[in-house]
Amino acid sequence: MQGYQELLDNHRPIPLDRAQAGKHEESKTFLAAADADHLSEHDTDALLSSGNWIAYPVGATEETVTQDPEAGTQTTVTKETSSVAAEKTSTETVPLAARTHSGYLSQTYWLNAADGRHFAYFQMRQNYSYNGRAVTAYEPPILNHKVYTWAELAGWSFEGLDLSGSRGPSYYSWHGNGHGAIQTWRRANFKYDPTHLDIGSIHRYPWLHFYQHADGTEYSTSGM
Repeated sequence: MQGYQELLDNHRPIPLDRAQAGKHEESKTFLAAADADHLSEHDTDALLSSGNWIAYPVGATEETVTQDPEAGTQTTVTKETSSVAAEKTSTETVPLAARTHSGYLSQTYWLNAADGRHFAYFQMRQNYSYNGRAVTAYEPPILNHKVYTWAELAGWSFEGLDLSGSRGPSYYSWHGNGHGAIQTWRRANFKYDPTHLDIGSIHRYPWLHFYQHADGTEYSTSGM
């Protein structure tokens, strides 16, 4: 019989009872997240006994990449959030090769499972050009998504974009110019449905909202 660590390393379900679950950091994380989400005792026990608790969602890792051509820098901000731990943020800034009047904002939103790994991601990149007073051009956003194979086997799937959370790119006023900035917003729908368990479906809706200005400055908000 495979041991706990071997199953964990190979992304395999790990059936546990409550007593066993209290002995491992990953399963204790699941129990804490299930409690924070007010998951019923029936559903919690069903996930434990099936071993599919390893894929239960507990938080996210967000990576935002911004370019500031005027300053000649590219900045990457990584933020990790969890329903059971304090938020962690790190920032790295590196020089750009050259200054231009075009740039992009890119963000990747990873969804994290109880076993400590990413189980899926949603990503958006928005390219645009500007002249200091107005945004002169922009492209449709580039969207990417993925559910990792082990998580698909556990019951996760990408259900497409949530149309109520899909807007832009569109202009908005900045420094008195109606074309001074653009904003773009997209929201994805991921579903967890281990069909052999009587727990129903669990959804996660990560969203990304970009704001990009005619002077090359930009920022984003995100959530789930």
